[in-house]
Amino acid sequence: MEKLIKEIKEAGKGKKVTVIALQGYLDSGTANILIQRFTRLLAEEKLQFVLDMSDVEFVAAVGWNTIIGILNNIKAGGGDIRITALRKDPEKAFHLLEYDRILSYYREPADAVLSFYDSSLSPTDITNINLDTVEDFTDVKGLTLREKVERILATYPQISLSGMKKLLRTPAYDYTKVSLFKLILLKAKTAGISGR
Repeated sequence: MEKLIKEIKEAGKGKKVTVIALQGYLDSGTANILIQRFTRLLAEEKLQFVLDMSDVEFVAAVGWNTIIGILNNIKAGGGDIRITALRKDPEKAFHLLEYDRILSYYREPADAVLSFYDSSLSPTDITNINLDTVEDFTDVKGLTLREKVERILATYPQISLSGMKKLLRTPAYDYTKVSLFKLILLKAKTAGISGR
């Protein structure tokens, strides 16, 4: 169908849930595809969506932020989005960056669809995910705060200050605590825009 969108189908009672199967990478290069597609679907008065991520290899922070922006528009109209079938690494990032606090996640696509009709189906709880298996963060204890900030910005260039603060407080970043003011200064220095 498109570079990002693999398939769109209707599901559930009365075919009122729109299931969008994504593929590949959801990043700054593909996020606009999602925005354009949702704009068309909202114009068709669709309000209940499931994003099937089973064929998505990577989701950048800008991808998650795009989904959250779309979610806010849909919720204003009385709708919702469910996320389903994340692969192992995107699921870890989804949890580490606490997107699971904003977006409802179901491991099984059928559960995601049914959740629109059955309020007893709770989202998947991934708080017990084994964060020790995140391989890319093994050397983090030896990094300075500035090096940690540089690493986060290299991976998630669009991350907000509050998002960065939350990420630093995760086990992957050794529970680093820092004030927003200090983060502003460090981000400015890292971006090379501070006046020395």
